[in-house]
Amino acid sequence: MRRLMIALACLTIVLPTAVFAKTTTVKVKTPVLKKIATDYTRQADAFTSAIVIDVKTGKELYTYQPDKVWPIASLTKLMNALVFLDQKPNLDRIVSMKAADEVGGGRLRVSVGSKLSIRDLIYSAIVGSANNAAMAMSRVSGLSQKTFIAKMNSKAKVLGLKTAHFADPAGMDPKNVMSARDMGKLAKVAFSTVNIQRPASTPTYTFAIRNSGGTHTIKNTNALLMDDSNGLLVTGGKTGYLVESQYNFAVEMRGAATSSPKLLVVVFGAPSMPRSADVAQGLAEWAWNAYDWPSP
Repeated sequence: MRRLMIALACLTIVLPTAVFAKTTTVKVKTPVLKKIATDYTRQADAFTSAIVIDVKTGKELYTYQPDKVWPIASLTKLMNALVFLDQKPNLDRIVSMKAADEVGGGRLRVSVGSKLSIRDLIYSAIVGSANNAAMAMSRVSGLSQKTFIAKMNSKAKVLGLKTAHFADPAGMDPKNVMSARDMGKLAKVAFSTVNIQRPASTPTYTFAIRNSGGTHTIKNTNALLMDDSNGLLVTGGKTGYLVESQYNFAVEMRGAATSSPKLLVVVFGAPSMPRSADVAQGLAEWAWNAYDWPSP
């Protein structure tokens, strides 16, 4: 026993360094409003609600009625695309357009029976905001339309979108609603999803109609993406319009300077599409100038 006690006393126990390592928390520096900065001047009737978010930190840099629930129109297609991609579709699969896909409004101008890939459907819905393409996505997902819409609403809860409600897959129903704050959350997720971000930042898209041999070209409805003179790098965007909502816009962008931080801007209820783009750019430029930004 004495020999055992001596042996134990001489034993050196080496524990992994990780046991004693201190946990360090990396603090993300957020932009700080300059003391001399003036508030953004909102002109009367320019928009109903808006929010500007620093994408890196999630900090809200500007808000105006951010929790007001509003019809989101074709911004619905961002949630449609997320739910559709959750079904793990084969993007190269060829499908046909059906008469049931036609619900009015902006549409992909191809005839019923036209064959195109699922990738073409996604680009048509996001780039050109085609309602029939969005309806076709719901139809070819393998889910009933009722189940697809239920999944859109379930996804909204998972993402913490407390004000969101969806009643149709394309955005034609004014009962598709959300606040600007919640739209900022949705857009951030959508624009970080590669198969949504790519079409959401594509100026024009050309694809083949597989059973006719012809091609079809669509232009993006995002005016900031189509204007090369503004010096902006648009990394994602989606427009929406209904009579009930007027013009809605969600856009993610950097400024002309390479060091410019990425911002996400949501504008609801602008009186025209050009005005919604002008307001979004103005809000972004105000935020870039009004805040002191930490070094990258």
